[in-house]
Amino acid sequence: MPTSQNTHKALVLPFSKGEFTISSVPIPSPAPGTVVVRNAAVALNPVEWKIQKLGYLAELITFPTPIGLDFAGVVVSIGQGVTNLQEGDRVVSQGNFTAERAAFQEYTVASAEYTAKVPAPISLDAAASLPIGLTTAATGLYNAANLGAGLRAPWETDGRGYYKDTPILVIGGASSVGSYAIQLAKLSGFSPIYTTASLKHASYLTSLGATHILDRTQPLNLKEKFSVIYDAISEHDTQRAAAAFLAPEGTLVLVRDAPADFNLTEGRTTKRVFGSAFHPANTAVGKGLYANLEKYLDDGSITPNRVEVLPGGLEGIVGGLRRHEEGTVSGVKLVVRPGETT
Repeated sequence: MPTSQNTHKALVLPFSKGEFTISSVPIPSPAPGTVVVRNAAVALNPVEWKIQKLGYLAELITFPTPIGLDFAGVVVSIGQGVTNLQEGDRVVSQGNFTAERAAFQEYTVASAEYTAKVPAPISLDAAASLPIGLTTAATGLYNAANLGAGLRAPWETDGRGYYKDTPILVIGGASSVGSYAIQLAKLSGFSPIYTTASLKHASYLTSLGATHILDRTQPLNLKEKFSVIYDAISEHDTQRAAAAFLAPEGTLVLVRDAPADFNLTEGRTTKRVFGSAFHPANTAVGKGLYANLEKYLDDGSITPNRVEVLPGGLEGIVGGLRRHEEGTVSGVKLVVRPGETT
């Protein structure tokens, strides 16, 4: 590893529902099948304030530990058996809930199969917005198990454009997951693509591939029925509103649990997505997505989220997660640069 350091800075959560602290921790070494990335940018997700404040997913986490799932940076060392990456590559990758694989630190171990090179025109700030949002969108659409709609993925044989002239509805198009669901729907050939959002985001969502922007403050009023609806918000009211437009045998993809009394008829089903590529049921989708992500970024099929870079390095994460908790983040992904930590 091209550094004389033995330790680096990490934003550590000492225990479930604890307060974050900046700590010095050992710089990790790559295991077989992994690389170590010096993080240029890490992105924040709403789930992370819930992990800290509510103890969400605490059963999957060993404390004390950094958390965080989205990171982009430069490969600094290569583990045994890795052939698709080399030192110096600009990459984006998805972390998980183990300390060395977490994003909220200066160096992170990345699984090579869930890591993609970032084409030169795309900033690492922007690239950091990709992993969880894009993977959640992809698994919700293409996972054939109980975590998604089971559609043919665009990287599969004849998958690109396969759903030509089939309408789709995305609830919450301006969210990170929603914006990626729109782009994947376009890759898959869906048309028309309807989405709900604040109308201030209309031109942005149109540029991603949405054909109809519906004011999220107004009741849905559509003539279409949809075989697939992706609810990237999944509040109980959005779930019920979406279900009214679900065709018989259709699938409603949710990012949160449906209420206990949510009963669908005529073969309609819900699928509750879990967006980590590390979930065993998501392996095929995760590998296919990351194997093709560089190409999709290069040809413009996938555009990263718009980002807002927060000051203060890792310390800026605390205020950013507070904004997520308050629900004041809209149309952007919050990003910090770990190298700016004082």
